[in-house]
Amino acid sequence: MMEKRQIVWLFILLTFCTGYIFSFSLLGEQAFERAFASNKGFTEGTIIGAVDVSHLSEQEALDKLQAESTKWADETTINLQYKEKSIELNNDSFIFLLEKSINLAKSGVQNQFIIELLDETIDSILVDFGIPEANFNKESFIQEAISYPSRLEKGIHMIKLDEFMLEEQEIQTVSETSVSLEDNSEQLELWLGQFPSITIAPHSQFSMLDSVEESGIKTFTSEGLSMIATAIYQAVLPTNFQIAERSISRSLPSYAKAGYEAKVDMKQNMDLVISNVTDYEYKLEFKQSEGAFTVSLIGPPFLYGYKMIEKDLETFKPKNILQYDAKLELGQQVVRKKGQDGLLIKIYREILDENGALLNRELISEDYYPPVHTVVATSLIAEVEEQAANGETQGTTDAQNNGQAAGTVSPSAATPQAPAPASNVAPDAGPVQTTPAPAAGNVPTSNTTEANIQATK
Repeated sequence: MMEKRQIVWLFILLTFCTGYIFSFSLLGEQAFERAFASNKGFTEGTIIGAVDVSHLSEQEALDKLQAESTKWADETTINLQYKEKSIELNNDSFIFLLEKSINLAKSGVQNQFIIELLDETIDSILVDFGIPEANFNKESFIQEAISYPSRLEKGIHMIKLDEFMLEEQEIQTVSETSVSLEDNSEQLELWLGQFPSITIAPHSQFSMLDSVEESGIKTFTSEGLSMIATAIYQAVLPTNFQIAERSISRSLPSYAKAGYEAKVDMKQNMDLVISNVTDYEYKLEFKQSEGAFTVSLIGPPFLYGYKMIEKDLETFKPKNILQYDAKLELGQQVVRKKGQDGLLIKIYREILDENGALLNRELISEDYYPPVHTVVATSLIAEVEEQAANGETQGTTDAQNNGQAAGTVSPSAATPQAPAPASNVAPDAGPVQTTPAPAAGNVPTSNTTEANIQATK
């Protein structure tokens, strides 16, 4: 009995001694390393975050971390972007746990620089961008945000909040416009058959000419393509899409409104090119119904509102151009080309925030259409130039001396003049010029006719 009790006590003693020796070895090593680091500094190859603290004491390492953190905050900008909106993240939102990073650091290895983000910062971000908290991955965002200060990466950085949304963006029609079919229904049907929809990838461009060239179709006309381009142009204007290239006609076509035309001509290399500057994919959808051609832009809704403004409209009245034609009856006038007013108009795009407040106004275009002058053909009238002398009309000469019968005047004695406006001139043609015609014998007409005229008294 005694022997068994001694064996038990011996076993307990051996177990206690073994645990003591093991614990002393482990804790003693750590205590020695800490004492060594405190007194003699970190060993070679000790790095905290991106800061090398080799051969530095804890205090020296702390001072160096503090200096590098301050330098990083001064030289670094972190921008947060959600759709069109971008704000700068305040670097004061980061908490640099310097002492904790020093205390947990191990000599000779890479160590973590411990950073925290203020809780109220995330709440403020969600409010500023109008993002529902339930649809946002906070943990993933925090890890992304603190990665820059923890590695002390200086410079300008961008964090896109779309990447932390838990649900996909809603897809809807964000803009839509229509143009009248007029006489180009065949061209529009040809387009619909080839391009029922066009997808524009994020940060990419769409070119009308490139799309037509890739289709291989050679029967598109300039007028047909221009009508389609005008509809596309009007559809993307009230968005944040950018217009990379656009042309207009010399005169405003009937299907377009001033300031909203886009002309496409393959022979003249006139193109419409639009740029999708967003991080999302958008689609142009085309349809024909009720005598109209409709273009819809479909994709995620925009954060901001866009409003088109027409300003500084000026009109320019056409002039009347007279063409003298000896083939017309005396006093007759014919409008050969009807005039059209010229105009100048500026189109602005206003950008409105979520509350409807104006953020910016940008000039999109300044379109000028020169006036088309009215061309009027008019007859020639020869008047006898009367010269009074003692109440008698001179001009009678001896027929035997000049070879002409009495009562006639030589062509050089008469000066043809443009007649007063006739009643068949178009009402909108404007006042007809009454500039005297060239001397008889050399009167140009629209038919390049020359007339030798004798005026008879």
